[in-house]
Amino acid sequence: MEKLDTVLQHPRDQITEIIKRIYNAGLTATSGGNISIKDDEGNIWVTPSAIDKGTLQRKDIVCVKPDGTILGHYKPSSEFPFHKAIYETRPDLTAVIHAHPPALVSFSIVRKLPNMNIIRWVNWSPSTTIRLRIYVKNSSPDPVPPLKEVAFASKPAVRALN
Repeated sequence: MEKLDTVLQHPRDQITEIIKRIYNAGLTATSGGNISIKDDEGNIWVTPSAIDKGTLQRKDIVCVKPDGTILGHYKPSSEFPFHKAIYETRPDLTAVIHAHPPALVSFSIVRKLPNMNIIRWVNWSPSTTIRLRIYVKNSSPDPVPPLKEVAFASKPAVRALN
């Protein structure tokens, strides 16, 4: 796959290109998964809520200003608080990508964790496993706490990842 040169691209263009690659690779479907980019002014550009990722266009990307002002035609992703918590926890990061691969979603449906030891390049720690267990538990039919609580509970895992 050709390397993407993002140096001169606007965050809207970066997000639409990356989500297209993720969608075409089958790593997410319809409205699952989100991408955000934090620019030099502290604006967070994020995929919109409830929009099919296969049809996402530049004009669909939402900007959330540092003061909370939302610019765009749609609401930001419902998982925006999770992305924001990651940026607050790791100010050195400028992008967050997460997807909902159908194979992994199936694990959450049956409330199981996949064997994490088969992914050699990921440095799994106990805090990462806790984060995943929180996510799996909250993907069940049980009452789901607000995403802000899930994101807050994830901060130790985010700090531990390199």
